[in-house]
Amino acid sequence: MNEYTYLGRVEETASSDEIGWQETAGASVKLARIEQKNKFFVGETIEIMKPDGKNLSAVAKAIYSAEGEAMESCPHAGQQVWVVFSEQAKEGDLLRRVNGKINRSDLERVKQ
Repeated sequence: MNEYTYLGRVEETASSDEIGWQETAGASVKLARIEQKNKFFVGETIEIMKPDGKNLSAVAKAIYSAEGEAMESCPHAGQQVWVVFSEQAKEGDLLRRVNGKINRSDLERVKQ
């Protein structure tokens, strides 16, 4: 059994100001565009794997479709989504989940 599930790769980063989503995501919010490989949820804790070998634990605070519609999860492999993380993600970072570690308390904390 694999210890991790690959979720995707950061393809691009931008601020909400740069892509015209101030009303959608808020002013000056940093977003990461990813091509999602496996389903994950708003509020889920994931790992951001940096090219230098460092791993950051981060919460997916918001997920938006390519058209800017808020989503609770991204269910379709290959889907292009924009994600707001609690930690800074950069182009080329890999995203993964520790198997068995979907933390539902994180979901409740983010919604508060």
